[in-house]
Amino acid sequence: MKKITSKHVLFWGVLVVVGIVGGILVAQAYAGFPSHAADEPQLPPINPCVPLEKIIDGTIVEVKEDCVVVNNSVRGLVTLHISPETRIWKGKWDNNLPIEVGDCFYGYGEPNEDRTVYEMEQMEINIVNLRGAVVSVEKVLEGLDLQLEEAYEGKSYLVHITSETLVSKEEQEVPFARAQFDLKAGDGVQIIGLKLKDGSVVATRVF
Repeated sequence: MKKITSKHVLFWGVLVVVGIVGGILVAQAYAGFPSHAADEPQLPPINPCVPLEKIIDGTIVEVKEDCVVVNNSVRGLVTLHISPETRIWKGKWDNNLPIEVGDCFYGYGEPNEDRTVYEMEQMEINIVNLRGAVVSVEKVLEGLDLQLEEAYEGKSYLVHITSETLVSKEEQEVPFARAQFDLKAGDGVQIIGLKLKDGSVVATRVF
């Protein structure tokens, strides 16, 4: 079984799935993501139709040898068993990335009868899907820093666009370092990325 390490400090949508906060994230995610960058590990096919009873989300409250305990808003404490076959995203698809106390996640797996234990098939850790207007743009060494006003709740986010961020244009995805990509205040964008502990977001994809 995979050993999960707990460390200090350390895409695909966040809206609502019938009674589960953030579920449209899940619905979008399991409808299929855009293709991955060539240098990323190849992700096994994603199930396009995940039954609602298999979907689980929450916050990690305990990390053990081969499982984690999470707090789910509906079911309380739930145990998730993680195997080497579990697909894990935390900024990229990599099963060796640490799962930490305080991480939020969306995922699916095979539940037991009372849905207090899941054999996990896939998890997305600290994933966010932001849609809104660019308030300001600053060029930095690695790319761009955006202040984004998210349309759904009106919150402001600092978004880091790096050289590896994929920019989707005309049904193609190009790393920001090679994309002719110009952003200015007032532009509307969709950002899929990893939420960091300081509340900022590293964009993995920009639409």
